[in-house]
Amino acid sequence: MSEQNIKERPEELIQAKHLIDEGKNDDTFQVMNNFEKTGKHSPHEIVLCHLLKCKLLL
Repeated sequence: MSEQNIKERPEELIQAKHLIDEGKNDDTFQVMNNFEKTGKHSPHEIVLCHLLKCKLLL
């Protein structure tokens, strides 16, 4: 796969993943809500956000 096909993750989603790993659920919800409110995300970013939410809820 070429580098052009690889999508970068937004900083908020990277931060949310780290917070999930640290068990900081309230902080994670806040970061993800702020990310969703900014709008205009690619379908890839939306899917990543949903996957992180699933991980948080499990």
